[in-house]
Amino acid sequence: PPRALRQFKLATQVNITRHPHLPQSAIEVVTPDRPGLLAIIAGVFRRHGISIVSARITTLGERVEDVFYVTDREGKLIDHPDLEQELSSGIRAELDQHLELAS
Repeated sequence: PPRALRQFKLATQVNITRHPHLPQSAIEVVTPDRPGLLAIIAGVFRRHGISIVSARITTLGERVEDVFYVTDREGKLIDHPDLEQELSSGIRAELDQHLELAS
């Protein structure tokens, strides 16, 4: 990552919730901005068979607060705890692997 981003120490946060009225799950990702961020997240989704229905992409200076509305392979919301855990840990691992994190 660029030198400016290495100084910005923020561990990636991932929250997965279910939409109350639609068959979709919301995956919120809060992390430092960097080149290729959306491609990294899309790669994690692809590996787990997740489809993006819509997204809200927000960049606040060096911080990104993105929300992805997604479904599983069958077009249903994600309601499998194991899959939720795999997605959450996979996104965090991919995004945090090259950033210096505060101890």
